[in-house]
Amino acid sequence: VLETLDSFSSLTGTDLTVAGVAVTTFWHNILGIGADDQPVTPLISWADTRPASVMDRLRSDIDEKRNHARTGCVLHPSYFPAKLRWFAAECPSEFRSSRYWMSIGEYLLFRLFGVRGCSVSMASGTGLLNVHDCTWDSELLAHLHLDPADLSEIIDMDTSFRGLVPEFSNRWPCLKDVPWWPALGDGACSNIGSGCVAADRTAIMVG
Repeated sequence: VLETLDSFSSLTGTDLTVAGVAVTTFWHNILGIGADDQPVTPLISWADTRPASVMDRLRSDIDEKRNHARTGCVLHPSYFPAKLRWFAAECPSEFRSSRYWMSIGEYLLFRLFGVRGCSVSMASGTGLLNVHDCTWDSELLAHLHLDPADLSEIIDMDTSFRGLVPEFSNRWPCLKDVPWWPALGDGACSNIGSGCVAADRTAIMVG
């Protein structure tokens, strides 16, 4: 990503004017970040099947019907409860060393601005969001031995950030003062890529 932005920044000698920076990333990905703000786990995606190994125990510990009513998500290896349970079981050292848990889009925001923010869009794909009040679900967090502070603050998609940290404001002068928005889920943004941005059009996405 940083190399791509380096290439983009080299275009500033043209008539290009940057109005802002929007971000999308793949849903259901997770990364553990240590006390030094560096990753301590690999990034795993929605397609990683290894968390399936904890599903039987997860279903025995959590009332799936009640969980679905709160989060809108079934218990599934793609979602964070299974991923976090799997990390705790299979990578205990990395799990204990992880100060924060976030998606790659959140980590980008963290690196560039020093803030931890998760859009409602990305939070909705974690399986940890209480959809009734847009907060991290306290019952699930207690089950997973997590605090809300271990996750990013939930923010709406129109929350923007300005003022890159010095390392990157010096690296990309054309981007340092423009608004950046938090990452949204790729499925929610698939219509943008296909050019379906008018009210009289409909996009169909097959995942």
